[in-house]
Amino acid sequence: ELTIDLGLVDANWGESTDAVYAACRQAAKVPGLRVMPSHGTPFGPAKKPISRWDRKHTKGRIGDEWHIPPLSRGRVVQHVLFDAGRRKSFLQRRLATPLGDPGSLTFFREHSYTHRLIAEHVTAETAARVTGPHGEMSVWTLTPNRDNHWLDCLSGCCTAESILGGQLSAGNVILGAGQAAPRKRRTVRFG
Repeated sequence: ELTIDLGLVDANWGESTDAVYAACRQAAKVPGLRVMPSHGTPFGPAKKPISRWDRKHTKGRIGDEWHIPPLSRGRVVQHVLFDAGRRKSFLQRRLATPLGDPGSLTFFREHSYTHRLIAEHVTAETAARVTGPHGEMSVWTLTPNRDNHWLDCLSGCCTAESILGGQLSAGNVILGAGQAAPRKRRTVRFG
């Protein structure tokens, strides 16, 4: 049985923000279910990346281009803010890493038409390298008449895994918090 350790729900669309917070508040009542509203924001080259924020003076948790601030007035559910551009760049680097290399992310082996929709969404944005006061980064732009919903969803999944403590390992497996690396299997020969 598969379980979800953490679900992030996009709360950026103004018309649905309150509904997302209400649903996450209701979900908090279900034992073992952890769902948080998320706000993916493109920080751009002029804004200091979250990973460079002063951790001593920033309240809440800070991770790999994400921040979970303490509860604010009027909200009874914590949310996560993440740099959408840098998290998309992280995802695209994982997808561009050759199969079997450390840090690679792949889809299950199947006919290409099975993955056509997700491939269209993941390639719906293009990156332009720009330089600002905080270094070089990619700025992502949606190609006209293309949908990017699954790109945003996968980027959110990578962010959730980072929040849970996932890190790139020496192999091609991303480990979650508290998980041990898979043991190397012994080779046994008979006869």
